[in-house]
Amino acid sequence: MKKIFSIWLTIFVVAAFAITLFCSYRIQSRLAQETALSMLNENLNDAEERILHSIKNLERIKELTENGALTKTRAFARIVNNTPDLLNSLVVFNRALNSVKDQASSLNNDAKTKLYHKVIMECPEYQINNSILEKLKQDFDVDEVTITNGDGIMVSSIPTDYIGYDMSSQEQSNEFVQKLIKNEENEYVQKPMPNGYLKKIFQYVGVRRQDDKGFVQIGYSPNRLEEAQKLADIYNISQDFRIGNKGKLKITKAEDNKDAIAFLNGEKQKTLEKEVDGKLSFCVYRKYNDLILRASLPEDEMFLSRNTVVQSMAIAYFVLFSIVYVLISLLLQKVVIKGIDSVNDSLNKITEGDLEEKVKVHNTIEFDALSDGINTTVDALKRAIEAEAKRIDAELEIGRTIQKSVLPDDFPDNDKYTIFASMDTAKEVGGDFYDFFAIDKTHNAMLVADVSGKGITAALFMMNAKALIKELILSGKSPAEAITEANLELCENNKARMFLTLFLAVLDTESGEMTCVNAGHNPPLLNHDGVWEYKKIKHSMALGVSKKAKFTGVVLKLDHKDSFFMYTDGVTEAQNVNQEQYGEKRLIEFLSKQENNPKTLLPAIREDLKVFAGEAPQSDDITMIMGLYK
Repeated sequence: MKKIFSIWLTIFVVAAFAITLFCSYRIQSRLAQETALSMLNENLNDAEERILHSIKNLERIKELTENGALTKTRAFARIVNNTPDLLNSLVVFNRALNSVKDQASSLNNDAKTKLYHKVIMECPEYQINNSILEKLKQDFDVDEVTITNGDGIMVSSIPTDYIGYDMSSQEQSNEFVQKLIKNEENEYVQKPMPNGYLKKIFQYVGVRRQDDKGFVQIGYSPNRLEEAQKLADIYNISQDFRIGNKGKLKITKAEDNKDAIAFLNGEKQKTLEKEVDGKLSFCVYRKYNDLILRASLPEDEMFLSRNTVVQSMAIAYFVLFSIVYVLISLLLQKVVIKGIDSVNDSLNKITEGDLEEKVKVHNTIEFDALSDGINTTVDALKRAIEAEAKRIDAELEIGRTIQKSVLPDDFPDNDKYTIFASMDTAKEVGGDFYDFFAIDKTHNAMLVADVSGKGITAALFMMNAKALIKELILSGKSPAEAITEANLELCENNKARMFLTLFLAVLDTESGEMTCVNAGHNPPLLNHDGVWEYKKIKHSMALGVSKKAKFTGVVLKLDHKDSFFMYTDGVTEAQNVNQEQYGEKRLIEFLSKQENNPKTLLPAIREDLKVFAGEAPQSDDITMIMGLYK
């Protein structure tokens, strides 16, 4: 009886175990496939967003490039109209051309160009004209600057080889003659194409002259635009995607993937099991505009969690059904209970965060397998945590590299002024930056800013804001106008809702007048006659918050030997281990004890901050810039 009972009990337990495990296997298989489908759909959605974002970014880069070039050309036209030496030379050149006009009428284009070139180069005014244009070319940071007369003849140009060239003789250059001279349009931006003289890819912008019927033109090689097009290439997006460990994203044109079009058969999305790179994979095909997106995940990876779960469940089921069976045997019961207790103790330690805990229950085959499975799982979890930490560190390093790469490090030190700056980034990268540059011979700009947020997003926002502000100031706008226009640009498409505080100062080295704009930033300090004081300049709203924000300039008068110190809140809000802040009071007290020398003062402040913080970690970027008016 006992033997029969044992046989039937064994049959029952085995049958129940097999049925339960089979059902679990089917359920886990379905869940694994649903999870994989959800993950692939999320990646496809993300790919669509990045494709759309890349297209918009490229359009924006094109718009900014053309607008910047048009702004420079307009400024070029105004300079020509307001420069007497330049106007006088142009009049002389036109007279010289008119003197040989009859002779030129019988010549071909090449001979006529050489004749005009020779006549203009022999004019005494040529050297003055050439030096003015050479400086304008450098100031505008372009490859070519040109002035034509009313007949479309280049009467003044850098490079000088273009002088005497008839722009109506080639299809590319003739567009400007038709638009600006024949049709009397005010300005024209041409798409990048080979120029009519050197046959190299250039982009040109022309604006009608204010003093005569001709026009002025600038030309530049659109290398930056080509680089942006490569970065925005939607087919490079798939290279950055990693789905799970070995999953992939592939993007192709619909016209080049007829098999996928046939498979979709008019539907937007379908799933398929097929081999990808020699591995059977679960694939999702999706049509997006004129593209075919395919996200794939190898089935061995897709069912990895299923297999692990099913294995664990198999062990658990085995233990569970064994308990029913071993109730007959006290010895077996003790063995099972003791093993389960030991495993649970280790699992509790593991769930409480002790990943060094090892399950060491080896009194049965089942517990041995369970211990190895748990230990393997915990080891895999530890590796995953370490990999994620390395990924985050890599991202922070990229952001830190972006942040530091755009900061100028050639600090000016001449008989009129000295500028020195420094920035120490925190571990969690922010968006602090400083900048300084000469606007003209007598005006110099200094600024310091603090971008909200952390990581790569903040670093990219910072890089865009810095370039935009510098471009606007160099275009001739006043500090208030430049910051107002920069705010409007930064508010556009600001989906990340980022903003920055900023303090801008433009110093006139002849008069000592310094025009300042404070956009929600910390108050600067001014050293006059050896006494430091905070200048509580009325500040406006931070940039990127509202298009309606108004920014005004405030003029400060600097005497010789006065110095000006600007900083971010990483200085005054630095904390020690007691969470006490460095503060404005300690800063001004420390400054008052130091020599009025930017190159020694900024390192001294940084050292005092380290002493104050002690063992406390640096929580924010520490950025400082100081100017000494000699």
